[in-house]
Amino acid sequence: MIDLDFTDDGDLFLNKNKSLNIINDEYNEILVGIILKRLQSATRDWDTDKVISSSLDNFRGDKLTQDRVNFIKSEIYRSLISDSLLGLQEVEVLELPYFGTSLDFLVKVNRKDKYGNDLILSFNYDMRMNKIDQRFINPKESLGWLE
Repeated sequence: MIDLDFTDDGDLFLNKNKSLNIINDEYNEILVGIILKRLQSATRDWDTDKVISSSLDNFRGDKLTQDRVNFIKSEIYRSLISDSLLGLQEVEVLELPYFGTSLDFLVKVNRKDKYGNDLILSFNYDMRMNKIDQRFINPKESLGWLE
């Protein structure tokens, strides 16, 4: 996939068959991009107070305890609802069993795609390396860019 341009109607790209397509919000791609940006950045990265981010790098090197995990979850939740990107009841942040310095968590958004699926994002945050990796997004059949 080659990304060509972002238009008012969505992201314009060439798919693997060299056909011109538009990714629009039918599959929540724009929302996924915003969530990723907010989780992967810190407010000070942008030299402005207007950027909303979870600033997970504040936890770099900390030991994972249940209190720390709850605080990380609340920061993620805050970054997603503070400007009404998502409503209070529209998003849920869940942690998976954790160990050492690595935390896996899910962000569940109650927005249906074309197939009736809620948006479920899975991430791993390595506190030692201050690195967040996206693990899995809804099943492949519900992603628009695969069509």
